[in-house]
Amino acid sequence: MARHPYGGSTGPPDTQQRRPGWSRVTVAAWRRPSGAQLRRVLVGSGTSILGIVQHLAEAERYWFGHHLAGAAWDPGHEHGMTVPAGRDAADVLAGYRAAIEDSDRAIRAAGDPDARFAVPVDGNRHTLRWVMAHMTSETARHAGHADILREQLDGTTGR
Repeated sequence: MARHPYGGSTGPPDTQQRRPGWSRVTVAAWRRPSGAQLRRVLVGSGTSILGIVQHLAEAERYWFGHHLAGAAWDPGHEHGMTVPAGRDAADVLAGYRAAIEDSDRAIRAAGDPDARFAVPVDGNRHTLRWVMAHMTSETARHAGHADILREQLDGTTGR
């Protein structure tokens, strides 16, 4: 797997935006397995690679779009890790890439790491710094899960 140039830093906002970068690139790069392989459930929880990608797209929109930037959020449109049978794998992957682009715009618009959420969570107006740390760990955690599923599918490892 080729390394992505998410190194170096020009300051705190730049560093924060780069932190989830490698995990995002790793997740968004899963194109080689077929749609059927991406949907395949290999663990008792019902998790699939495609389900992980869909969940991460929703998490990007929820945390950066809704809470940080104040965009509308409809929980009725959440699917979690269950990808509807009629939803094409390419659409899920494209949706994740679009969610990342939207999140990056929200991060740039907030600018200051101490910028507060537009929409509080349980009364707390967390900071951009908080959501960056949260999404870095969320994305890395699920990228690890997906690496394990990918290895079970075709023997490819994330190294």
